[in-house]
Amino acid sequence: MKKKIIIGIVALIILLIAVKKSNVKVLKYKIKNNDEVYNIVEKFKKDYSYYEISWNKKTYPINIFNTKNKSRISKIYSYKNNTYSCILPIFNDEILTDIMCYKDSTIYNYQSIKGKDEKLDNYVETIKEYKNFNIKEEKEIKYNNIISFYNSLNKNISITTYKGIISNNKEVKIFDKDVYSNKISVYVNKMYLTADYNSNYEFDKFYIVDLTNNEISTIKVKNPISFDSYIQGIVDDKVYIFDPENEIQYEINPKSKKINITSNDYIKYYSNNKWTKVSVKQAKKELLFDYTSLNNIYNEYDKVYENEYYYYVIKNYNLYRINKNYTDSREFLIKLPVDEIEICNDYLYYTYEDGLYYYSNTTGLELVLTNKELEFNKYIKYYIY
Repeated sequence: MKKKIIIGIVALIILLIAVKKSNVKVLKYKIKNNDEVYNIVEKFKKDYSYYEISWNKKTYPINIFNTKNKSRISKIYSYKNNTYSCILPIFNDEILTDIMCYKDSTIYNYQSIKGKDEKLDNYVETIKEYKNFNIKEEKEIKYNNIISFYNSLNKNISITTYKGIISNNKEVKIFDKDVYSNKISVYVNKMYLTADYNSNYEFDKFYIVDLTNNEISTIKVKNPISFDSYIQGIVDDKVYIFDPENEIQYEINPKSKKINITSNDYIKYYSNNKWTKVSVKQAKKELLFDYTSLNNIYNEYDKVYENEYYYYVIKNYNLYRINKNYTDSREFLIKLPVDEIEICNDYLYYTYEDGLYYYSNTTGLELVLTNKELEFNKYIKYYIY
């Protein structure tokens, strides 16, 4: 009997720990508007909230990021015809996402189909809360003859220059000379890390710029590092750099300004969300970390990207997003001029010609900055946070 009680207590403790670790609160309820019933599931997670709205035999998955208070859905507008089935959820009297319209098994944001269905357009005109959605006031801030910023984006921006970086419209000079191929440099966790390009053939320190205050600090190394070194990747805000000439792998934490050296017998390699050990010989062929864990899913698309929350898939330059909480539908985002994108939470950005562009559900497509050198120099790096 005592044994059964002890087993029961242990099982209960394990269950409580699992619930605590999951950090997910689930709510289920209904909203009724104009004789329409909407079934809602809310999952409040650590860094975002997931909403699943079921209506008209369709399920609308929504991720909401960066909300200080958990936003309950207070009202839902809906519209349907032979082509589209659309909803607009209102979160505590705020619009946090565009109108979502199903056509077959694909969700379209209204801004991407505006003007294609007159009856839908007429209905949207009746939604008073939507009238101020996605209004753009684009204003150019010319930094110099090469770079211009546009203040319509409510984000902090940093971009590399040939002598350092520009961080939030302030130039941070790091180098005494122009550096055109700053291969050993990277943005991570609101920090900018770069090799000391004031040196010529090898270097013995890294510069770090804290983007929150633009202060510069350094990390010294005992032995000189070759400029043939390369960045393998970033894991847990630590930068991994391999020096093929000296056969050394460095692990650098820019925030704590600490640097570690891997064993001389092997190097650490990150692939499919786990660490392995590989030989130094393999790393000499520029062995970059592999962040994909897709296991050959979505083979019908030209390219597949992923982050913690979504799969991003590209077909004929059409960019779609698939919510990992609900994979039975896809969401069309935009027609791309390129097939290379970078992703952060619920927004993405890409470069085309001399421009850096940003996309999210609430802003649509935005021009962030122009830089006349972007077309010609692949080593120019940018960071939005």
